[in-house]
Amino acid sequence: MRQNGKWYMANRYKRTSTKLFLFRLMQQVSRMRSELHEHRYYLEQSVAERTEHLTRRIAVLEACNAALCSKLASARKTSESLTPAYLADDGGVSKIRIVNARAGTALPG
Repeated sequence: MRQNGKWYMANRYKRTSTKLFLFRLMQQVSRMRSELHEHRYYLEQSVAERTEHLTRRIAVLEACNAALCSKLASARKTSESLTPAYLADDGGVSKIRIVNARAGTALPG
């Protein structure tokens, strides 16, 4: 390790390049951390938006399901109240009576 000559220059260059390498490496790590933080933030925002969207869709579907269930229940009550009066089967005539009974007119049996 002579102070004058090739060895000195080589060691000096190695120290400088090592410091420069470490400096650039730390810059890259810092840049990667900031990019990762940014991606994580946008991912969280995207997940929150999708969750909100799906929650609203579930609420709408549950409301539609409740409305359809109530309509089905009322239709069952209506059919149960009409069916016993027109239960006599006259070879297909009972179907016509039920349809006409819903319309308000019943065929004489």
